[in-house]
Amino acid sequence: MHEFMNCTLVAELIKKSRRTIQTWVKMFNGSGLEAIVPNTPPGRPSSLSEEQKETLKTDVLMHPRELGYEFSNWEGKSVAHHIKQKFYVELSVRQAQRLLHELGFTLQRPKYKFPKADPKKQKEFLNDFKKVWILSEKMA
Repeated sequence: MHEFMNCTLVAELIKKSRRTIQTWVKMFNGSGLEAIVPNTPPGRPSSLSEEQKETLKTDVLMHPRELGYEFSNWEGKSVAHHIKQKFYVELSVRQAQRLLHELGFTLQRPKYKFPKADPKKQKEFLNDFKKVWILSEKMA
């Protein structure tokens, strides 16, 4: 630690408690830098093994209907359901979303297309709608 800084000042600078800084200094003085570097990530261990995560990744790359499900898109709720069915592990929807993100997936929704729609009529509708919207704002 710099000779002109005390633990309170360092704690304020890095937004940690003074007690945490004192513990780090004591560990550093006793065993060096290796003593204060965390060797495992903080938090609870994953409910799924690495092998199960790889299997899940393979499953999510498939269409849900190929696996016998009636839904068409993988999202947190459907992944949580699949994990419960396949691995007998219960995860919340949010945990399933985090797991998807950890596996490199992002939520993507399909864009609906209407093949019978007339582009010219759609453009006319938008123009008419804009006119009505502008008139309604002026009247208000």
